[in-house]
Amino acid sequence: MDCIGKSMLALDIALSVSTLHPVIPSMRCYRETPGNVMVLSYEDSAENIKRRLYASAERSGIVQEMKQAFDENRLHFYFPETPVFTQTIDGMIVPTPLFHEIDRESARIKPALIIFDPYSAVSTSPENDNNGGAQVGQFLNALAGKHNCGVLVLHHVAKSRVDDDGHLAMRGNTELPSKARWIARLLSIDGDHDRLRLHIAKDSYHQRIDDVFFQRTLSGALKELTREALSTETDAIRNRVVDFIAKNPELKISKNAVRLNNSKAARALVDSIGATPAQVHDAIVSALKAHYLVEETRKKPNGREQKILICESNYDSEEYADEAPF
Repeated sequence: MDCIGKSMLALDIALSVSTLHPVIPSMRCYRETPGNVMVLSYEDSAENIKRRLYASAERSGIVQEMKQAFDENRLHFYFPETPVFTQTIDGMIVPTPLFHEIDRESARIKPALIIFDPYSAVSTSPENDNNGGAQVGQFLNALAGKHNCGVLVLHHVAKSRVDDDGHLAMRGNTELPSKARWIARLLSIDGDHDRLRLHIAKDSYHQRIDDVFFQRTLSGALKELTREALSTETDAIRNRVVDFIAKNPELKISKNAVRLNNSKAARALVDSIGATPAQVHDAIVSALKAHYLVEETRKKPNGREQKILICESNYDSEEYADEAPF
């Protein structure tokens, strides 16, 4: 997905490798010495990357470490205008002069990591060309093997699979992901683009790690959210939902109407809570499981049945008033 935070996350990884500081605590760099990083950026300007790096380093408290990484030439940024690969008339993928420049530069600086951002600019072959994707993947694997480094390629997902956390959700061909050892998906949480979930969709060598959650800060930097913090927030939303329903028994609120946000009563609840319809719906499901809410079937004026949310008679709103952290 565009503008979801892939480039910011990649820069966080670059900082972690070049400083050995865990910018993202759950994604530690297990190296003994700081590594060199090459970043080929087709979309971001040098000024924008500088701003993003500083925001991330400032949030993590490693501004001096970042400056030291630059002083010691551990961070290398390039802004190419030509692709790394091109495709011949007969469908063969051919490295361009830029690829050979990358190869020579890699031999010189010995990178621990090379980042390509994004894949759509790396090759002239159509994104849905399986044969082209396979060949590009083979070249990148050979580059990684020759220089004993990692290669990170940023790519978009298909529009129809934005919420799919599978490893084949990326846009275009299916052969490129088949050549990757790891595939990570960055998804928004409940449609909120400032709250993100990093999901490891494919891991060829290790036990798949748990999802990592982020909150985008005002500076654009990503702050990792712990599961404990997410659980506390979920409980707080649930309690506010139950409290609202307890204080407004005249509103006929149904669970599905909240999910679709398509009734006046449902919208009043969502607006009052200040969360997304998906978050409020999940809070309702949690409250039903905890027996704070029950669904009562009532007849509508047209004779159809409707399930209405009501509070259990033993619910005491004062008991939960202090649980919300905000």
